[in-house]
Amino acid sequence: MILINDKNILNIRYRSGIMRILNERGVAFIGLGVFDNFTSFTKILYFILFTNKNLLSSNMKSNLLCLVFFWRSGTIIINGLGRYKRNVKFRNLLRVLFKLNSKKNIVFQNYSDYRYFSLFLNRSFYWVPGSGGIERVSGSSDGVTIVSRMDKIVSCKDSILSLVNSIPKDQNIYIVGCNKSQITELFNHKSIIGCGYVDQLDIFMHSNHFFNPSGYGEGVPHALVDAICSSIEIILPKKDYISFGFYKLGFGYSELVGGFVQLIYGTDQSCILRESIIAQKYLDIVDC
Repeated sequence: MILINDKNILNIRYRSGIMRILNERGVAFIGLGVFDNFTSFTKILYFILFTNKNLLSSNMKSNLLCLVFFWRSGTIIINGLGRYKRNVKFRNLLRVLFKLNSKKNIVFQNYSDYRYFSLFLNRSFYWVPGSGGIERVSGSSDGVTIVSRMDKIVSCKDSILSLVNSIPKDQNIYIVGCNKSQITELFNHKSIIGCGYVDQLDIFMHSNHFFNPSGYGEGVPHALVDAICSSIEIILPKKDYISFGFYKLGFGYSELVGGFVQLIYGTDQSCILRESIIAQKYLDIVDC
């Protein structure tokens, strides 16, 4: 099997569950990044054009590359439409590509994306909620943690500011993965604190609440699934509760001010989103 991504580090970060199962089965695989280097890109083209090896692609740019070769079989994971979620021209392009790629399995992580394309195209799609999460230790403060990167935070600024106006004034918001000075410049708000990059194991150490802001158009954010698997109190916009398909998975919610909700869930919901379970769902689709 060939695992294709924009960068191979993303395979290691988000497809480790799949790699673990493949190792246990004794299945040979290689991870390659489209933008790692010229050699990696050339290898990807070789495997697509001149072999019958099973292809599993993630992330939009590598997905678009694989969709160009419409006659080739394989599996495409649509993490989310990102900043192009509301771009009609881009959606129409994807509709054309999905229709041409009848030999490929198309898997959506975002439930609303799955429903949209299922409505307009007479072909089968799959829905798998996210990439799977793992349990992490959380902090004890009443602050709220956001895990993101700077380009996403810019798109989510309005959502974050809405949360600021909906929580107590003495409650801090810790943004993990973003430079402190850049966060200060972007928000100019004393309760919004940039924490910089931290080790993956420590992303929830600043507080016992997690907030997933809207605005970027993700599938199901990896940090959100990690938070669920870690039994952390979670706040998110109600529209994202619906978009992620949580109501299909047995999650409930309680209404908060500002259009936000707090997730209500238990071990059953945490378990079905664990990395090992989700990885197996992807491999079941690849083998079908």
